[in-house]
Amino acid sequence: MKGVEPVKGLGGYSWVLENRLFYWFWLAKAISSLGAVFFRLTILITITEMTDSAMALGLVLGVQALPSLFMSPLAGVLVDRLNKKIVLIVLDILRASLMLLAIFIVNDLIPVIIIVAIMGVCTTVRQATDMAILPALVEQKDYMAATGLLRGTLQIMQLVGPGIAGILIDIFGLQTVFGVNSLAFLFSGLFLLFLPIFLEQDSRETFNLKKEITEGLVAIKGSRVLISMLALYCAVSIFAGGTGVLMVDYIQNILQASPYQLGVVQSVLALGAILANLVAGYFGNQAPRFHLLLGATFGIGIVNLIFFTDPGMIILGIWAFIIGACDGMNEAPFYSLIIDYSPDEVRGRIMSFVNALIRLTAIISLGLAGIFAGWFGSANVIGASGIILLLLGMVILMGDGRKVLSRKDEQLDSR
Repeated sequence: MKGVEPVKGLGGYSWVLENRLFYWFWLAKAISSLGAVFFRLTILITITEMTDSAMALGLVLGVQALPSLFMSPLAGVLVDRLNKKIVLIVLDILRASLMLLAIFIVNDLIPVIIIVAIMGVCTTVRQATDMAILPALVEQKDYMAATGLLRGTLQIMQLVGPGIAGILIDIFGLQTVFGVNSLAFLFSGLFLLFLPIFLEQDSRETFNLKKEITEGLVAIKGSRVLISMLALYCAVSIFAGGTGVLMVDYIQNILQASPYQLGVVQSVLALGAILANLVAGYFGNQAPRFHLLLGATFGIGIVNLIFFTDPGMIILGIWAFIIGACDGMNEAPFYSLIIDYSPDEVRGRIMSFVNALIRLTAIISLGLAGIFAGWFGSANVIGASGIILLLLGMVILMGDGRKVLSRKDEQLDSR
């Protein structure tokens, strides 16, 4: 931004943190993410206390996840047509209202499920809007730093949020925490008011849902970068996405470790992801994004091989940190490249399709991981996923994907 001095000593974050528009958006995103984490824990405890049924718990989690698959195309169309600032504020007001309503219906299963479903829709629209609005807030050279900071902040909230929510629930009860949740979403909406209304909506009067969804798909199909990015990310997700669940099975059933030890390993994994996202953002677009993605693929592949050696807890802790770092190293480059090469007029639709595809591949990965673990054991499946990812990385190195992505990244740097 002209006439603005960067914050000294913060690398790629120097400009984005000095950018008042992004600053208020970042604060809103942080407190909104904390509210979402609080909601997830409170609703899980609510359902458990209400029904004492694993089936009911699974039903609620499924209801929360389904909107990402089925509502994403419509969400993307709405994001592209409407004023994005207004969309974000309306979503926060709606979520705050739902949390207030939850205070009075925590003993009725059906209303709770309805609230969970609506919250799932809100999350789907919010995810698409967050990425679609970013180019209006920061310059192109700052996409990597902005994305890294947003993803890192989200992961920090996911790490500390459950602990804070658990303490509040123990002291004040579920109803009070639902009230705190409502305040979190209201404050998020308040911070968004500081954004000017310069994000103009689509002026077209006609609305053809099928046509507009098709426009988003055509934009993806017409971009070799987007196709290559999605193919790489989804392949890694399918072959490595179930690793976290299999790791839990290995620790509890093979090593017979305590819940405390399991919690430590999961915290170390989350810490690795947070640090990698923040470091990637610090270096900004100076970091070669394709190389980060490919390096993460090789990194996950190499460390997963240790499961062929039946590792103990210390080795698992090191493995968890590296896996978390590789996951984090994937995210900032992936999302910043998607933003870079998504046309402004269809960016919301593209982000919605991307989010739906990521969720779908995660579901496929979990299903396949469970099946193969039952046949061959969790450790062998994780080890085999390492071999597959190494082969995938070598195929990319020798194939056309590397040329497409690296050439595009060089072109971007020269703009």
